[in-house]
Amino acid sequence: MATFVTEESCVDRLGMIYRQDVYGQGLRSAFTTAACPGAECPFELSAHELEPQTQEADVVELIRAIQDASPPLDALLLFVFGGEGLDLLLRLKAAGVQVPLIASETLLSQEVATTPGLEGLVLHGTNPGLARGPAWADFVVPFRAKYDAEPDSFAASSYDAVILAGLAAATIDAATLPTGSTLAQGLMRLIAGDTAFTTADLRGATTLLRSSPDAQIDYEGASGALSLDVSTGEAPSTVPLYRIADGALERFEVAAEERLFCP
Repeated sequence: MATFVTEESCVDRLGMIYRQDVYGQGLRSAFTTAACPGAECPFELSAHELEPQTQEADVVELIRAIQDASPPLDALLLFVFGGEGLDLLLRLKAAGVQVPLIASETLLSQEVATTPGLEGLVLHGTNPGLARGPAWADFVVPFRAKYDAEPDSFAASSYDAVILAGLAAATIDAATLPTGSTLAQGLMRLIAGDTAFTTADLRGATTLLRSSPDAQIDYEGASGALSLDVSTGEAPSTVPLYRIADGALERFEVAAEERLFCP
């Protein structure tokens, strides 16, 4: 998100609305840390907290502040989610706010794109939960068959997390009680092997891991390639850009040397 705003957009004055909770405040902190190295931002930031169950009058005042900003904002970044985020989008649209909107996660969904009252909405941003990996089809086909529904934004990554935990446990001797340390060691055996496995052959992956204490595999998940960073414990991946336009959610890329929201 920080790269999109600072390198792929023309944004000198950025507005931000973020939820007043640990998640919203954490996203604000993570974004400003990435976008403003050394605390020097390439844009002027006007940030607004949105308290849970904010009163109607406060929301109206917040939207008025966005509209009346002088000089006008170049873009408005939304770190609000779920029904609260959808309600805010509806209010911004109804108020005629013309500032380009940027959002993250659950607001970048087909459900939002087709919500009555948001006709003509244009929304850019990221949704890491929409990542698709080599095993996506192996995951989504049985999911649809079982639940008669589409998986939500983080179903695939949650699914992969459970699979990884199970495979890590498979590396531990059956007579030994798993600990956080032994599971972490097991995870390191799931990313550097020469043999690739997806969810289609978990039995084969388990058999190989148990065949030798040195055996390794390369697990390719439903949510994407999983390369654990041993220094952070995270599984970094490419976060694609999405936009809602003409009632549809689509993936897009900003062409080299081009920028969005330029005058």
